[in-house]
Amino acid sequence: MDKNDTKIKEFIKALSIGTPLGVALKYSGIGRATYEHWRLVDLAYSHYEQEKEISSLVEGNPTDIQELKEALGDDGANPETIVRIKSSQEFRKKAEEIHEIMQKVEKAQTKAIIHHLVKITDENASRSAVSAAQWYLERALPQEFGNEEKEEEKPLKPIEVNFVSNNEDVKKKIEDLEREYMGEGKRA
Repeated sequence: MDKNDTKIKEFIKALSIGTPLGVALKYSGIGRATYEHWRLVDLAYSHYEQEKEISSLVEGNPTDIQELKEALGDDGANPETIVRIKSSQEFRKKAEEIHEIMQKVEKAQTKAIIHHLVKITDENASRSAVSAAQWYLERALPQEFGNEEKEEEKPLKPIEVNFVSNNEDVKKKIEDLEREYMGEGKRA
């Protein structure tokens, strides 16, 4: 087992217990740029797989130029096209490896979610275990499990602040405020 395999296994294991992505990357020694590269290659691989014509050409794995010419037709048989197809086969092999890693990542993240859902629905779970599982899901996945009943914050009314110079000004200001908020003849 090489060093990268060990890092990937540590990464997957950390994700499977609910560790946030950034922390799992740091723990395993995998850089954020590497993960983003994997994610983008996986997206490209998925797109590549959806294009049946290209996929079937690569699946056929043509090995000699005559087969390539027949597969491509008259206008696609130039040497640049042949190199592109051969390099796409190399890309496909590496992309398949990355796709397998990303499938494991998705499965590990799903496993962590299911673990917490099972805890919530377990009749024998303690109240604190259920609360902890709910807390985790609400914060880790607020769109799926967040509290929708959140009260919207109302904007605060601006407050006017005036500095006063003496006690008479203070008394006058208090009287003005009382009239404004309590109504004209409604003194406390």
